[in-house]
Amino acid sequence: MKRRIAMWIAWHLPKYIILWCAYRVAAHATSGKWSNDGVPNVTMIDAIVRWAQSDKRVNLTKGSLP
Repeated sequence: MKRRIAMWIAWHLPKYIILWCAYRVAAHATSGKWSNDGVPNVTMIDAIVRWAQSDKRVNLTKGSLP
């Protein structure tokens, strides 16, 4: 049920908010200890994994995503 609520909210947010969220994840994935990685070389899944690794509350094991 949590997943369905989260998906509903994500699909109904204004696009400009989603765009800023994407900017934030992309910026995070190419800064700090990853600052030597070029933006074109970082895939979306790399960015998501890096974001999750920086937050100990997120667990990316199979079946653990919301």
